[in-house]
Amino acid sequence: MHIKDLSRLQTAKQAAFDSYDNQHIECLPGTRIDLLREIDEWAKSPHGKCIFWLNGMAGTGKSTIS
Repeated sequence: MHIKDLSRLQTAKQAAFDSYDNQHIECLPGTRIDLLREIDEWAKSPHGKCIFWLNGMAGTGKSTIS
């Protein structure tokens, strides 16, 4: 492959180099209410586990929640 061939490749505009900068810095109003409540209850519980394991597929908002 040559450099000139790169310009013919399709791109994913949402996956641009700086696309991380355009993400929401917090949850949008009215979203993830149940999960945020669950995390709050876990954090305040004197009997809770030491770790709250938040997992999910890519792009589902784990970083936004954290």
